[in-house]
Amino acid sequence: MSNPETETSETHAISVEVRRLSKILALTAVKGMPQNEQISFLDAAGYQTAEIADMVHTTRGTVSQTLYSMRKGKKQKKTNKKT
Repeated sequence: MSNPETETSETHAISVEVRRLSKILALTAVKGMPQNEQISFLDAAGYQTAEIADMVHTTRGTVSQTLYSMRKGKKQKKTNKKT
C-alpha cells in the first residue's frame, strides 16, 4: 500500500519541476524578442504579472502598463475597422 504523504510530496515535486521546465521553454521562445512582445507572449501563455516581470527583468508596473497599452491599442484598431 502506498503512503498518501509520499504521493503528495512526489506530486508536488513533479509539479514544481514541470513549472520550472515550462519557464525555461517560455524564456527560450521569447529570446531576442522586444520586451513588449515578450510580455505579450508570456501573458498569453498564462503567466502572472509578477512572474513575467521576473522573467523579463522588469517591474510589475512595467508589465501591467505594457499589457494595458497593448490591449488598448487592439481595441482602438477594432473600433477603427468598424467605422
